[in-house]
Formats: sequence, C-alpha cells, structure tokens
Amino acid sequence: MDLIYIFNIFKKRIWVLLSIPIAIGVLTYFLTDQLPPKYKSTAQLATGFTTNDKIQVVEERLNLREASVKFSNLIETINSELVLSLLSYKLLIHDLESDSAFRNAPQDGFLYTLDPYELDESLKVVKERYKSLEPLSPYEEADAKILNLLTDRNYSGWQLKDDIRVFRVRDTDFVKIQFISENPFLSAFVVNTLGEEYIRYENSLRSDFSGESVQFFAKQMNDKKGIRDEKRQIYDDFLRRNGLLTSDDESGARLNQVNEYELLEQEARSEVQRLTLSLDDVNLRIANYAQSGDRSAINRKIVQIREKINELTRIYRESGSSDSTMANAISDLRLELQKQIDRLESSNGVETATRSLQDLKDERSDLNLELRIANQNLSSIQSNLRRLRSNVAGYAANEANLQSLKRDLDKAIDDFNAAEERYNKELDKSKISETSVRMVIEGQPNGSPESSKRLLIVLMSAVASFAFCSFVMLAIEFLDMRMRTPDQFKKMTGLELAGVIPNVPAAKLDLVTLFNSKNQKGDKDTFRHFLRKLRYELEKDASQVYLFTSNKQLEGKSFIVMCLAFTLSLLKKKVLIIDTNFKNNSLTRALMPNMGQKRIENHQFLLSSGEEMEVDDEVEEEKFANSIVSGTAHKQIYIIGNTGDQASPSEIFAGRDFRSMIHELKGHYDYIFMEGPALNDFSDTQELVDYAEKIIPLFSSDSMIKAIDRESISYLKALNGQLMGAILNKVELDNIKI
Repeated sequence: MDLIYIFNIFKKRIWVLLSIPIAIGVLTYFLTDQLPPKYKSTAQLATGFTTNDKIQVVEERLNLREASVKFSNLIETINSELVLSLLSYKLLIHDLESDSAFRNAPQDGFLYTLDPYELDESLKVVKERYKSLEPLSPYEEADAKILNLLTDRNYSGWQLKDDIRVFRVRDTDFVKIQFISENPFLSAFVVNTLGEEYIRYENSLRSDFSGESVQFFAKQMNDKKGIRDEKRQIYDDFLRRNGLLTSDDESGARLNQVNEYELLEQEARSEVQRLTLSLDDVNLRIANYAQSGDRSAINRKIVQIREKINELTRIYRESGSSDSTMANAISDLRLELQKQIDRLESSNGVETATRSLQDLKDERSDLNLELRIANQNLSSIQSNLRRLRSNVAGYAANEANLQSLKRDLDKAIDDFNAAEERYNKELDKSKISETSVRMVIEGQPNGSPESSKRLLIVLMSAVASFAFCSFVMLAIEFLDMRMRTPDQFKKMTGLELAGVIPNVPAAKLDLVTLFNSKNQKGDKDTFRHFLRKLRYELEKDASQVYLFTSNKQLEGKSFIVMCLAFTLSLLKKKVLIIDTNFKNNSLTRALMPNMGQKRIENHQFLLSSGEEMEVDDEVEEEKFANSIVSGTAHKQIYIIGNTGDQASPSEIFAGRDFRSMIHELKGHYDYIFMEGPALNDFSDTQELVDYAEKIIPLFSSDSMIKAIDRESISYLKALNGQLMGAILNKVELDNIKI
C-alpha cells in the first residue's frame, strides 16, 4: 500500500475525514462550555538523597543510580494505597468535624442513612485506622461504611489518585506534589497532608526496621561472645593440662611472652585506632567549627579513665599478667572509655563556646605527636612479636597446638569485636532513624483557577477524531484483500497484465454509440481508451484463437469478449465467437436472442426450424462448421452458440475432430474467441486449452485471492507460452491512475 494509493483513499473520502472532526470539535466546544473552575496547589519536599547535611553514623557516598532508585521508591510510596488511605482519613475527619467541609455529601448519599451514633462510631474507626496506619477492608462492616462515606465525597484513594501528580524536579533534590480540585483550600490541604503522611509513614517504617536490625545484631553479638568464651576456656584448659604456666618451663615462658606481646600489640593497635579516630574527629570539628555547649566534663572523665587504665595495666604487668580480676577491671574501664568517646562523638562534632579554634589546633598537634609515637611503639611491638613467634615455631607439638588454639581464640575475639562494633553502629543509627525527607514549601490556596484549555481540548478532539477516522479507513483498506489496483493484482497473483478495464455499468453501455460519438467524456472515454489498448495487445500478439477464462464466475468474461470483438470489427476484422461455456451460455443469450437459430448441443446441432438432425461422423468439417455458425447484429461478428449443458466440451464434441474444425475456421475468420467456465468450479477450460493458441484469464478487482484461486493461478502459470496475460476488470478509475 504505497503513499499515492493512501492519498487517493483519503481524497475519495475527504468529506468524511473533514466532517467528522469538525462535528466532534463543535460538540466538544459546547460540552466544555460549562467546565467548572479548577485550582492547583503545589507542595515541595526536600529528600536529602543527593545531599549529606544530615547526621551520619557511617559515611555514605553519593551514588546517582541509588539516588534515582530512591526517588522512584519515594514517588511510588506516596502514590501507594496506604499513604493515600491516610490522606483519605484526614479529609473525612476534617469534613465530619469541621464547620466548613471541603465537599458536601450528596443528598442521596450514604451519610444520610447513618444515625448520629453510627456516625460517631465510624469516626472513631477512622481515627483508629489513621493512628495505626492501617488500610480499610471492604469485608468488615465498619470499614465498609467508611468506604461508602469516602466514595460519596470522592475521597477514596482511587478517586484522588487521578488528580494527584508527584514528580522529581529535574536534577535537584526536591520532589513536588500537585493536586487540582474545585476548591483551592482542598487542593492545599491535600498536598500538605500527603507530604506529612508520607513522612509519618516512612518514620514508622524505619523505626520498625531499625528495631529489628538492632535485635538481630544484638543476637549475633551474643552468639559471638559465647564462641569467644568457649575458645578462651579451651585455651586456658590446654595451658593447665600441659603445665605451660610453670616458671621453669621455657616454652611456657616464651608462649607467655608471646601472649603478652600480642596483648600489647592489641592495645597498641587500639591506641593507634583511638588516636586516628580522635584526630579525624578534631579535624572534622575544626572544619565545622561552631558554637555549642561545653564538653570539658566528658573530656576530663576520659582522661581519668585512661589514667586508671594505664595504672592498672602497669600493676597487672608487674604482677605477672595473671590476675584475672584485674584484667576484667581493665576491660570494664575500656568499655566505659569507649562509651565516653561515643558520647563525645555523638555531640555532632561541634565545639562548645568555651573552646577556641586555637585549642582545637593545639589538640590536633598533640594528637599527631601521640599518633606518631603510638605507631612507632606498635612497630616495635610487632617486630619483637615476630621475633618471639619465629623462636617459638620450632618447639614441640604442644606449642604448635597452643598456637592453633590461640589463633582460634584471636579469631573468636575479632569476630566478637566486629559484631559488637556493628551492634553499636546499628544502635546509634536507631537513635537517628528518622527519614531525611522534610517539607520545605507548603502548598497554598491558589487565588485564580487553572486555565480550562478549552481551545486545546477542542483541537485535540478534532485531531484525535481525524486520526481515528484515518486509522479506520486505512485499517479497512488494509484488511480488504481485493485486487483493486494493477500493482496489488501483480503482487497477489504474480501474473502479468495484458490490460485493465475500468468499471463501467454494462447495462447502460452502448458500444456503437460509445465508439461513434465524439462527445464521450469521463468514465466512458476512459473505458474506450483501455479497450483500444487491449485491442492493440491482441493485434501485436499475432495469434488467432484465444480462450478467455476466469477463476470464478461473474468476473465479466462475456462482456469483455463482446467488447473486444466489437473493437476488432471496427478494423474490418472478422471475429468468430464460439460459446464453449456450456455451464453458462451468456454469450449465446446476448448475441443469439432468437431461440430458433442453430446451436451446438451434445452430439448434435439444431437447425433454424428447431428440427433435430443427427450429425454423421463422415460429414466434412467445413460443412459442419459452416452449418452451426450464425451471424449477429454487428457486422464482422459471428457466433457459434450452445444450448447449455452440464457435459464437458470433450463429451459434447465426442466423435467430431474439434481441432480440425478450428483449423478450418481460421481460414475464414481473423480472430476466434472462446469462453471457458470458471477454473475453480469446472474442468472445461483445461479441456479447451489444447484448441487455443493463447489463454487470457480475467479477474475482477472486487475478487479476493483464496487458496482455491492460487491452485488455478498455478495451473495458468504452468501453461508456459500459451498464457498471454491477464485482464483486470471492473477497476475504479481512481485506482487505475495510481
């Protein structure tokens, strides 16, 4: 279907394409005349997804992909059924408790079917659902009443959703919420409430998740603590069983020395880590220096605890590092020290007004010096520890087993420390688990309504109707499988065309007047022109005997045969028409209206008197042929008619050499035309092919190619040189010009 063909389709139906859109546009114009005014309100939320201005327990880096997903999740949550239900609750509570409701319930609505007690109960249920963040269920009687109340006022989530628009402001951290309604105060209430309810829902959700996370990591920490205690008990039992704690046991002494240095290494690592964290904290406070409350009390307490730890550590070492009570006391002091450090860090990294920037810088210098000393101390301890371990590596199996147990113990301790650290982080995060989303711009009642866009709606309706009409027309044409144009015929059949005949009503066509009149215009002039082109094709072919056939009945074979015979007679050509279509002798009826004339019949022919006479096989072919030829109303056109029969041509001409008869007739006539019945229905054409020099199939442009037609077309293609070319009949003039 090319562009020119499509253009002609639209051209033929231009009034339909124009009248329907115009009518739709006019109708839309009048229907939109009474559109109520609409007021839009907009609220804006700051998400914090792309900024780091909130308190962070763990440092987070900006990831644009994750930020995009967060924005999508936020928009989807705001549009979710639960959050919209919370908005619906607030709207209903407002209208039932306020003297100035946003929307009045309809007079025949559900509200007026409730008594005051039922209304109060429904209001209580709404408040309970709102407080507990629960949606309504239509299967519960109380909830069903509330849903009816909401639906009466168009407050249900599915009713509000169509007028709510939530979107991210491009390349920013902000999200806008817009709502359009007939009441400016309602619009402002909706956008503000929707933002607030999302924040409330998100905080509730985060609180639940945070509590579950803290419980999970607390359990994990306790499990790791149990494993650590178990490994420590196994290690101590091994030492006692093998007597590695005696003073004269060299290997035991070395192992104790290794253990001591390992403890010192752990303490040194802790000190380096503490100093590093303290230095990072001081750097952060210098960078974000601000006025705040005094934290000197916490610092003094930290110093006191450190002094106690150092003093107890010295005493513990001097006593041989064997006092478990003192070791536990040191461990408790370290935990208390960590708590005080955490308290110090949780103060937002802001210095008090009593501390100056110079004090912080002095503290940073001191920490840098302490850190260098601690790193040197750690390097020295690690060097001695490597030396001791290399010396111990060659001792007996007890020492090797002891080292294995020590590694298991160290791993258990590390796992416990990691679990404890993760638990503390989750605990800290749970204290600041509120969402970063906050309302920055509240929606305000709009003083002027939105533009009704009436002209745009009218234009869109006209354009839409035009597009729909065009689509329907194209769809009809696309689904129409008829061979309406020469190009479509060639694509669908694969046959070459000998000629195209325009669609002209045969009943109103007078061939004599058509070719003799000089004033023929329009369809008839075009018809005459294409007939002459077809006549030229026959003259150029230089054959005499033609068989006209078709796939289906009523394709116009008889009409075309008569028209071609007439056009050839104008050139003084003698044309003989043999009506071999015994199933439908329309040529005989048209050209031999006198039933008394001679006609072919099965095994015999009829004389003009109507008296039957058997044909002797010995009668000469020339005499037989001449005896059944009749003249017509047109000079130079002759016909051999038939009486109609259901027998095939072979059966009708049995005993007579029809080929010799045709050969004899060729000497008397310039052209001989035969007509065969439909190929799809009868085999007559296949029997007549042997007597014809050229076969001309006819197709009507109103016909569609089906499976049985393809079989007939395949047969025609197999005729090789006998197939002259097809004639496409009844083609609309517009389709011929494509």
